[in-house]
Amino acid sequence: MALYEVSGGSLKKVESVSFAREGVRERHDLQKWLRDEPEALGEDLLIVAEEFGDWEDSRRRIDLLALDRSANLVVIELKRTEDGGHMELQAIRYAAMVSSMTFEDVVRVHEDYLQQHGSEQNARARIAAFLNTSEEEPAELSNSPRIILVSQDFSREVTTTVLWLVERGLDLTCIQVLPYKVDGRMFLELRQVLPLEEASDYQVRLRRKDEAVRKNVVQSERRELTLKALARHGRIGAGTLLEVVKNARPEIGSTATATTFQARVGEIEEGKPLRLVWELDGQAYSASKLTQKLRDEHGMKWLGNNIFIHWQVAGGVSSMWNMAEELTRGERFVGNGG
Repeated sequence: MALYEVSGGSLKKVESVSFAREGVRERHDLQKWLRDEPEALGEDLLIVAEEFGDWEDSRRRIDLLALDRSANLVVIELKRTEDGGHMELQAIRYAAMVSSMTFEDVVRVHEDYLQQHGSEQNARARIAAFLNTSEEEPAELSNSPRIILVSQDFSREVTTTVLWLVERGLDLTCIQVLPYKVDGRMFLELRQVLPLEEASDYQVRLRRKDEAVRKNVVQSERRELTLKALARHGRIGAGTLLEVVKNARPEIGSTATATTFQARVGEIEEGKPLRLVWELDGQAYSASKLTQKLRDEHGMKWLGNNIFIHWQVAGGVSSMWNMAEELTRGERFVGNGG
């Protein structure tokens, strides 16, 4: 593909120029442009850190570290060269080094990033808004970060390596950025060259399906772990009265009765999912089904996908999720959740 100017009733090819010859710097120009307009890479991304190198025994730094809408960390590596150098190998190292980051780690580094850029925004709130989650519920980060490589062009060695890695399940994208100059003004064309758009769309659908399955499994495990932790520490037992937390109950004027937002813990049996017995009808429900029923039919406010941020022991002041988190601090919980 090429860029053409319509001139005098005919097409005139606009030749691309070289970043180096035009004096475009890798960090202070190209990196800054994409930091400020990450949508130029073709998707919604939240830049959480720049020149990130928060690890011991290494001076290496990631050009840009981002989050995508599915709560995946995204390593973005940039080169202004015409062959990409060995950027794919460098990016794989970085992806491995950030793969163990937790949600709290991301909040911390983003807070540093915002302070460095003179922003007074709240890092946790900004990330929660971007991911469309509650601030009280840590997002489930994937332990397989994505990689985006950006360069004026890519050598055969780079493209061969990228294709081989993509075939083996690594989420790696190559974006070619071509500079043009017309009448003294510079224009950039960004296009995805690997994987091909059609193949990429298919892979995205598969990845989203796998991600949805993984999150459902994790959420189910977290619900069970929360209940088991509270039972183990003697905070709940069969018959314990629970109620919806105050900030999730409807505004004054609701026709719902007090028992509408109360339930009792059912029998606790090893190996069996715990049920909640709704005070309003005496029927047993799974925690997720009853919570969704209260939201859909009785005006309960939805605080997030973590079911037990909506419930507390009757008369208490802390949600069941927060109680379990405090009681088990230091113990191993799925996704540090509980």
